[in-house]
Amino acid sequence: MHKGVIMLVKAESKDEAISEVRSFVEDYEGQVWDWWVIGGRWNKVLHPLHSKFSKTVEKAFKKYKKIGQSMSNDDTTKEYQLIWELIGGTGNNPYSDDAPYNTSEDDNVYLATDCKATIKEWTIDMEAKAESFYKAMYRERKKETAAKREGKKVWPSSAYYAKLYSDCKYDNFSFESGVYDISNSTNNVPKDLTGYYAVMIDMHN
Repeated sequence: MHKGVIMLVKAESKDEAISEVRSFVEDYEGQVWDWWVIGGRWNKVLHPLHSKFSKTVEKAFKKYKKIGQSMSNDDTTKEYQLIWELIGGTGNNPYSDDAPYNTSEDDNVYLATDCKATIKEWTIDMEAKAESFYKAMYRERKKETAAKREGKKVWPSSAYYAKLYSDCKYDNFSFESGVYDISNSTNNVPKDLTGYYAVMIDMHN
C-alpha cells in the first residue's frame, strides 16, 4: 500500500531539505516503510499550480457531464495536458500516466510558504484519528473475548489497532501521518512556515 506524506523541514536550501528528509526517513526502514521515493504517485501535488489545475479539470469535466458528452481515454489525456499548459504548467501534467515514474526533486520540493493550501489539505488531526483507532481496538477486543469464550481461534486484530492508536496518540511519524515536521518531531503543522521546505514523499508498506 502506498501513502503520500508531506515532510516539513527547516533548511537553507532545497538540497539541505532533501538531505535532511532522506536522513530522517532512512531511520524508519522496516518500521514505517519498505520502499519510498520523493514524489512518486504524488508527483507535482506541491506544485503551485496543482490546486488550480485540479479545480479547472473538475469544472471542465462537470461541464462535459452536464451536456452528456463522453470522452475516450485518449481525449481525456489530451484534455488534461491542454488544461495544464493553458494555466502555465510545463512538462507533463500531474495526471499523466507516467507522472509517478518520471518524478524529479524540483517538482516535489518547495518552500512551505508557497504551498500552504496543500499543506493545510493534507494535515491530519492525529488526536481524532487516535480516538477512532481506540474505538476500533475496543470493538475488536470485545469480539475477540466473545470468540474465545466460544472456543474459537482468534486473530488478535485489536493489537493492530492498538499500535495505530499509540502512533497517533504519541504523535509519532508513522504510516498514518499526513504532514510531518521533522524539525520539531511532530504531526502538528507550525503556524509560521517561514524557513520551512515541504518535501512530498511516496512510501510503501
